[in-house]
Amino acid sequence: MRKLFPALVALVAVIGVGTPASGAESTGPAIQWAGSVEDDLGRIRVSASSDAGVTGITAHVVRPDTGAEVAVVTSFHLFSGTTEAGVWHSDEVLLPDLGFYTLNVEAFDAGGGHTAADGIGSLVYAVKMYFADLKTTRTLTYTQRTYELSGKLMGRWPGTGVTAPVPGMPIYALIPGGDFTDTVTTGATGQFSMSGPVSYTGGSGLVSTVDDPNHRYYLQAYSDLAEAAIKPAATRVTVQLDPDAIGSGEAVTVSGDASWKSPNGWVPMANAPIAIGQCPRGDDGPSLCFNGPTTSTDANGRYSFVLNPYDTDMIKVAVTSGDIFVQAVAYASAKITVLMPTSFNGFFASRDTDTGQVYVGASGLEQTGYVPTDTVVSVDFSDNGASGWHTIGTIDLGASAGSAFVQAFDYPGAGYWRLTYAGVKDLLAPAQTEAIYVA
Repeated sequence: MRKLFPALVALVAVIGVGTPASGAESTGPAIQWAGSVEDDLGRIRVSASSDAGVTGITAHVVRPDTGAEVAVVTSFHLFSGTTEAGVWHSDEVLLPDLGFYTLNVEAFDAGGGHTAADGIGSLVYAVKMYFADLKTTRTLTYTQRTYELSGKLMGRWPGTGVTAPVPGMPIYALIPGGDFTDTVTTGATGQFSMSGPVSYTGGSGLVSTVDDPNHRYYLQAYSDLAEAAIKPAATRVTVQLDPDAIGSGEAVTVSGDASWKSPNGWVPMANAPIAIGQCPRGDDGPSLCFNGPTTSTDANGRYSFVLNPYDTDMIKVAVTSGDIFVQAVAYASAKITVLMPTSFNGFFASRDTDTGQVYVGASGLEQTGYVPTDTVVSVDFSDNGASGWHTIGTIDLGASAGSAFVQAFDYPGAGYWRLTYAGVKDLLAPAQTEAIYVA
């Protein structure tokens, strides 16, 4: 990665903080610091204080290499604070040459005091460059993956405050979601343009000038670049189930196809990843469904997978794409009926020799965790145990299907007894006991 030039950072440090006054007189105003006005480099600011009240500031602008004085500035006015402790700004300073200058400052107060502080600060008399009319690509698509930017490089000259294009300045950019561009040079009116491919999302970008020996005392221009929005090509997936009603754990074939909208229309997605999910009953949110198997499409965009659902009412599939310019994921779902198993435990039927009643019951009805609020069991009778079954009565287990139950019936004839449970539509499978002969 190219290195950004820290010129502006260093200059701001020079502008904002002066060096301690050396050789200051024991009486008179105190001069804390001096430097350039950050937003207007052609003006000087000075921090000074005096109990008697500061009445005047004089700044001597000298060349740091020769010590030659190039300007004397007396046109200061109070910018903030008070005359006892405040910051003073000068009018625009007009110098013949750009450069970095040393400031020797004098301060006067209402008590006749006078203080001189040599080398108290620096004047950065430089062109402040900036980008204008910056235009960037707002949206990228499958066919347009190149990020483009253009604009003008402008400068504000100190002293006069004149703004004008800056020609012949080298510029480079970091493409959001891409790489650094080659360096280009601004044209006669400061214009420039550059571009680069985008290959990932979430990348930051910038455009910046480069230090140039032909442009001394031109401060770096820099701007962040916004990431372009990506409008991906659409994808879609279908799903069919065969069969669409099974008992828990039985096999179902999940199949379908995946396609995407190419520049030439919808075409198959070959070798695309397919995720197959079993959603919790009543909730088909993707975050809860996809903890199951994966497969992929063939060369024609088709897929097929044998699944053994345990407990669900929805099969959901997803096709994914690794190309940021193609829709990342598309979903399809299909309803399925998976009946959870039920069974009677410890079924018994016998006649009481004293009362003649037949006692029918079981140690419980297992419903695989699902307990309806009203569970009714039928008690059936057949003379031969093969045909002619009819209901003698019912037993309402309420919400206690897993508990033991028994009920007596007045039925004198000998024959076969059993228990049946109708189940719950689309949820619980029916259950039936074996037949027991009672004399």
